[in-house]
Amino acid sequence: MNLKRENMLKKIVTLILSLVFILGLFTGCDKNSGKEGQGDDGFGVKCVVESDSAYVWGAPDTVSIMKDVGIDAQCAFWGKEWLDNSDKLKCEGIKGDEEAVQVMITAKKDIKSFYLTASDLIREGGTEKIGGSNVEILAERYIQTKVSSAKPKTASEYLGWYPDALVPIDAYKARKDNIITKGDNQGIWVNVAIPEDAVAGVYNGSLTLDLDGDKNELPFSLKVFDVAMPSEVHAKTAFDIWYGEIEYGEDEEDADGNPIDWPTNYYDFIISKRLTPQTSEYMRSVYLKPENFAQFVREIIEIAKNEKITSFRMPYGGVKHETYGEVVDYDTMVGLLRAMAQKNVELKERGEDVDLFKKAYFYFNSFVDEPDSGKLGAVKYCDRAVTAAKKEVAPLLSDYPELQKSLYEIPHIITSPVDFVEGDEETGGVQTWVSQAQQYKPSILSEIAERKQSTEKYSIGEGFWIYMTMETNNPYPSLQLDDNLLSSRTIFWMSKYYDLSCVLYWCACYYSKYTPTVIKRDIWNDPTTYLNANGDGYLVYPGTYYGLTSPISTLRLESLRQGTEDYEYIYMLEKAIADYNGSHGTDYDFSDIMLSFYNDVFVVGDVRSKTNVENFMTARSKLLTLLESVINDKDDADALLSHYASNKA
Repeated sequence: MNLKRENMLKKIVTLILSLVFILGLFTGCDKNSGKEGQGDDGFGVKCVVESDSAYVWGAPDTVSIMKDVGIDAQCAFWGKEWLDNSDKLKCEGIKGDEEAVQVMITAKKDIKSFYLTASDLIREGGTEKIGGSNVEILAERYIQTKVSSAKPKTASEYLGWYPDALVPIDAYKARKDNIITKGDNQGIWVNVAIPEDAVAGVYNGSLTLDLDGDKNELPFSLKVFDVAMPSEVHAKTAFDIWYGEIEYGEDEEDADGNPIDWPTNYYDFIISKRLTPQTSEYMRSVYLKPENFAQFVREIIEIAKNEKITSFRMPYGGVKHETYGEVVDYDTMVGLLRAMAQKNVELKERGEDVDLFKKAYFYFNSFVDEPDSGKLGAVKYCDRAVTAAKKEVAPLLSDYPELQKSLYEIPHIITSPVDFVEGDEETGGVQTWVSQAQQYKPSILSEIAERKQSTEKYSIGEGFWIYMTMETNNPYPSLQLDDNLLSSRTIFWMSKYYDLSCVLYWCACYYSKYTPTVIKRDIWNDPTTYLNANGDGYLVYPGTYYGLTSPISTLRLESLRQGTEDYEYIYMLEKAIADYNGSHGTDYDFSDIMLSFYNDVFVVGDVRSKTNVENFMTARSKLLTLLESVINDKDDADALLSHYASNKA
């Protein structure tokens, strides 16, 4: 009797499995299935076009789509709503902005060659155009993860192939890397640089996708809001470049035997992405003797005048202290500040309105980086030295009180949790905290504004920066390549809300591997510099491999760039609302209005990112609509402001 039951159960299970298999054939439930029933051929995702060799669909610049995991599965972490528009290629931004969209190809069969080109975009109802030369086309190169960085619910739990490097399409084709294996996803990242003088409106054009000689026209549209990006970058950043690491990825000469100035190229490339390196190569390696101080000052004059550069790290020397070990060399610090003060006075007397102190900060990372209890004495000594050096140099600026104020406000940053190092201006401690994202507890965040105004410990109040490390895991903002792409972008929204002054990062190009000894890393196939933090310590790839003389961007770097642009929208809206209140006699509260938007981006009162793609994109679009209306004093500005002021959540 039991045997008969067992055989019967086996037959039932076999029948069920057969039915599931047959159903899968009809519904297209393979590894790339997404929203079932929406495709034309069981694919499950709405397509821009479908050819004999591939499904071609669109994705926004807010998702990082794996090569070998189905869309439906990945959407468990992002939400599916954005897929309602996967049959369109569109993006929106402001004048002077750079916007992006992804062309996604899912191969029905092996594809031996793919290539994408762009036409001009023409404004609806007019003749104005944005040239195809403003469109940058980048192939997404994939890298395999073998251990997960983190596995909370809001991060991808999958191991496999993630897109990271963004290689110019011609260079990708030249190495014959432009192939796709049957069943895989392949992304093409499309950046559009909107001219500063563009006329507002909707622009239409096309992208031509060549798949093994079969050309497919893909309609493409761009909406330009009637707002202009400021020439000055206001989102302050400090992303270090370890110049000694560059040689592990780059050749010294180009194909013609000409030397390549990689340090300058890396520095300029990071700035082009709206981020600021901590130092130039010269400032990182300057031999700190008085005869070199004049060259240092010449270097920072250009930095002070460059509106795209937001900060620079002061070089420093060290001396041995019998009690505290290696500490900052006071005489060198005073010498540098004195040289800056003397040159700044000279510039002012010549009529040049420049402030050499405004972008400076002290970061003695060789001595007191992430200090433990054994480093408390060194931290306090260095802090007292900074305060004393400022006071010694300040009299040179007595005729220019605004410069004197900037000198006193140069932050001395310490990478530690807030309140880890107690102290004050007399005993020494921390002037500016640089805490990892996850260390900013709600109780601290609620006190930041008040503490920045307080002079209880320091005459200029306390400062607060934020940074991400291998320990900063989702749902906190991270730069790990297997995290949600929105994760890094949201840090700039949080920075504006909590008044965190700067985003710091330890290295944009760490090409070695720490095991814990330092060894050479296979950059293109090994995403871990430390332990299991995929992508930690590098945001670019070497250009040499693809015959380029500049580094290669990543999805994560582009996301950071876009985060700084989001920051500018919020920055401009704050000023626009203040101007509107002044001219209309209203009293709209900027902070209250922004809550309507912040609540779709991160957990207000915390620094945890939200990752619903559609919610983020909708919030950003509504923010741009509000900004355009208020900044141009449109008829609907008052109604929109009133709506958001009354709908804060």
